[in-house]
Amino acid sequence: MELIEQLFKILPFLASLFWTIYLGIHLQNRDNAQKMLFLFMLVGTGLFLCHAVYYNSDLCTHFTAWDLLYFLCSTSVYPSYYLYVIRLTDGMKLTMKQTCLMWAPPVCMFLFVLVGYVSGWPRENGEFLASVIRVGQLVVIGVLSYRRLYIYDLKIRNFYSSIDDKTVKSTIVISLLYFLAAVCSVILSVLGREWFIGSYILCVPSFVFTILTIAFGYIGSKYTFKVEQFNSETKAADNEFDEQDNYLFSSIENVMAEKQLFLQQGFNINELAESVGSNRTYVSESINKHFGRTFSDYVNHYRVEYAQKLIHAGTYTICDIASMAGFSSTESFRRNFKNETGFAPSQWK
Repeated sequence: MELIEQLFKILPFLASLFWTIYLGIHLQNRDNAQKMLFLFMLVGTGLFLCHAVYYNSDLCTHFTAWDLLYFLCSTSVYPSYYLYVIRLTDGMKLTMKQTCLMWAPPVCMFLFVLVGYVSGWPRENGEFLASVIRVGQLVVIGVLSYRRLYIYDLKIRNFYSSIDDKTVKSTIVISLLYFLAAVCSVILSVLGREWFIGSYILCVPSFVFTILTIAFGYIGSKYTFKVEQFNSETKAADNEFDEQDNYLFSSIENVMAEKQLFLQQGFNINELAESVGSNRTYVSESINKHFGRTFSDYVNHYRVEYAQKLIHAGTYTICDIASMAGFSSTESFRRNFKNETGFAPSQWK
């Protein structure tokens, strides 16, 4: 039974060590996401190694050399996981500012423990500070990671018809289970790691983290779809859409100039869409994008331009011009003319 207990203590370490070695082989040939997964597993290996050493040794009330590695890894595991998520869903490198914010807590924790180790400080001081950092990281990185993965997966589902080799749903599920186990671990850590010494209760979290580590490593190593491919394909689709949209707006402009549909007082967007062979949603979006204002503003722009020509002719009254330009009333004509030119029709020359 003692042998089984000892085995359970090192199972998480063996699982993360296996994936660290596996991913480390031909690391240069792996994509950016798998390189970050390697970093995550490497940090996890250091963390689980420290756990195994601690649970197989006498309790220490002051900092030891092992604590330098333990506290560094325990506060680095969440940032390394988030780096993996970023590379998996974005592919972009962090800025210098983002990098500093990400790694500041682990570095500060390491320096704190280093000073404590040299000065002989009580170990509980480090435990308290590390717990505060881990809880903060757990909440912030947990929320940000889930949001990134969920949005990325939603984009994948909305773009491709076949998503079997592209979805990150499995990663989301394992990540949620991982963070749930981490929450339980934080709660249990309040009791103190010494509470588990000589207890078979330790087998439960060891087994859970072993299974999750194996599953996470397997899913990450088998996921070969690259976010760079997705970005390239969506960019090509956007460019194609832009070309189609430019062609649509050009057609709208031609129809408005040649047929002068805006002169009809009852003119609406359905008639314009029918004239260009499209639907009103696309026509409305195209006008909003290229003209920067609504369909009504767009039509009134043409009407005001036409009214300016009639004013220059000098043979029509304001009431006649309003009707000829397609406005429903003289008041509507005056209001839209001033909005467009900054002058009243009578002031325009």
